[in-house]
Amino acid sequence: MLFFEAFGYIKPSEKLKNTFADIEIIGIEHYTKSKELHLKLKSPHFIEYRSKLEMQKLLTKNCSYKLGEETILDISYSLSDVYNLGTVYKNASEYIQDEFNEKDRSFLALFQHSEFEFDEEKRIVFIKIEDSKLYRAFSNDFCNYFKKFYENCGMTGVEIIPEYVKVDDKLYKINTDFRIALECNRIAEDNSIGEFERAMAIIYKLFGEDGLDC
Repeated sequence: MLFFEAFGYIKPSEKLKNTFADIEIIGIEHYTKSKELHLKLKSPHFIEYRSKLEMQKLLTKNCSYKLGEETILDISYSLSDVYNLGTVYKNASEYIQDEFNEKDRSFLALFQHSEFEFDEEKRIVFIKIEDSKLYRAFSNDFCNYFKKFYENCGMTGVEIIPEYVKVDDKLYKINTDFRIALECNRIAEDNSIGEFERAMAIIYKLFGEDGLDC
């Protein structure tokens, strides 16, 4: 069933309407403990992360709020044969960055300071990660994210291999704004997050999205 065959009564923007017009609904699951309604979708093209969030909010407002549930879109892709490991990454990199920015700033910092190389024949993605204690702490989960990402794109059996590289003679452009210092202090005293998460959040605040400059 196509998306708007089930949800033709909602009123999305023209952009959302065009984005979801050819998307297929392949399943629905209720999670009573977390009070979530998960729609399983299959798309022939990539969807912007912002568009996904906008549609989730629209569906929650018009549908699942009556049940006290939040609507979550679980999207997998049925891409054409013209896509390979590299082109999938290139087309989805903005989505990935937006998702990390929304969900996990530690992953965002790691993503912005990593380089990706692709062996199409052997179906291997090499991720060059700066060899530091902080980045190593997140690298396994980071690599697992991309393995699952490729699986959601219909690419099974893809191997994700981290390569830790030394970076010498780097200069750090630090943000010395007093407000940033106060935010860093607040993060440092927040015991609700782990030690490494606090450290990564502080690094992100101090060095910004541009990260480390040579």
